Amino acid sequence: MQEPKRGKALKKAHSFDSTFHPYRGRYTVQGRGQLFGEPFWQTRHERLTLGLIEQAILDRLVVGFFVSTVPNVLGVDIDDHRGAAWTGSEASPLLLSLYEQTCQRLRAQPSLLVQSPHGLHGFWVLSERIPAEVLYGLARERLGSLPVEVKPTPASSLRIPAERRILDPKTLQLLSLPFELVAQSMPVQHPAFLFEAGYLPETIRASLVERRARARLLQNLPRIEKVEEELLPLVAGRTNEPFLRLCLAYRCAGLSVEEAHYRFALCLMRSPRYQGELRDARRLQQRIECEYRRNRDYTPKAREIQGSLFNAMIAERVALVHPFARQRTKPLQRFVTRILEWCDWHDEIITNPGQTAFFDYLYPYYRKNRREGLYPLPKSLLFKANERYRQLMPWLEQRGLIEASNYPYVPGQGICRYYRVEPGRFVGG
Repeated sequence: MQEPKRGKALKKAHSFDSTFHPYRGRYTVQGRGQLFGEPFWQTRHERLTLGLIEQAILDRLVVGFFVSTVPNVLGVDIDDHRGAAWTGSEASPLLLSLYEQTCQRLRAQPSLLVQSPHGLHGFWVLSERIPAEVLYGLARERLGSLPVEVKPTPASSLRIPAERRILDPKTLQLLSLPFELVAQSMPVQHPAFLFEAGYLPETIRASLVERRARARLLQNLPRIEKVEEELLPLVAGRTNEPFLRLCLAYRCAGLSVEEAHYRFALCLMRSPRYQGELRDARRLQQRIECEYRRNRDYTPKAREIQGSLFNAMIAERVALVHPFARQRTKPLQRFVTRILEWCDWHDEIITNPGQTAFFDYLYPYYRKNRREGLYPLPKSLLFKANERYRQLMPWLEQRGLIEASNYPYVPGQGICRYYRVEPGRFVGG
């Protein structure tokens, strides 16, 4: 079905689309179960049309939207899971407290505030687009262990705001204004106001430890979410095993105690019937710290690459003939294997839009170079793999395993040297 041209028709939907820039490739819709009438969300891998958006804004349908991998909107879902969030038009004390703390930590009231059945949906519209993983990582740091959810994301949806539920961010009173008029007057925040210099690529690159932790978390997030899906919801009297498994998953993924506490808070929000001791934030913190200390001598093994045996075979063939001392054969093989594993990892990254956007933000031209079949081989990686890498790289070029690109090396701006890597030349024969 073709969408109508822009004009007076569907003006609310046009206003939402041009302000929030939702991902239009899929959406969620709320339905109700046949037996008990409980609401549930269903994902539809269809186009989010302007007609659907208009119906949602008019509150005729309950539709959730996703954002792209580089959004311009930060959304926060603030719920009161302990009691009734609303008594008439009055918000509960807990909901008010969570809202005030959220605004304080983000240093600004939302551009748009919407009443939801269980609380509030706040949206901060930004003047610049930021990769989702960068934006949400910064937001979670600001929000700390506050039990609120950062939504929508490329993976989780949030309701399209219904205009009759839009509130004044200062008074929390209903505005009773058409959505298009509200959108025109919404304040737009510069990311620097919310996050200072923390959102800039050079700031993120400057902190190597933080950058590696972010990359590790980004890489392991799908696995974490899979474990959570298997174990949730938590049930009173049967939480010990899920707790231990979640702690192990979080620690192996490189999460700090504070980050694990945040993930547990989200798990508890998805377990509304659980009212055990983990609801006590202090007790939860103590148990996580205890479990982390108990396993402090356990160091998770590096991520296993599926092609590790294949890479080892290639490394052996590359090192069959070399001009170096014989005792350098094994280190040379390990060096080649490390390069091939690194390339395998980047092959995985380029298949994930979120990860690609994250790396492209930190490292200019990453997406472009990878699409050309080039791999980044930074000095830090090469030196860690072999301190004498400067002798090895020219020889690997002669052997035909790697080929340096003609693109410039700009270390101060996060642009390392890129290479074409050809392990297929050493297969067969």
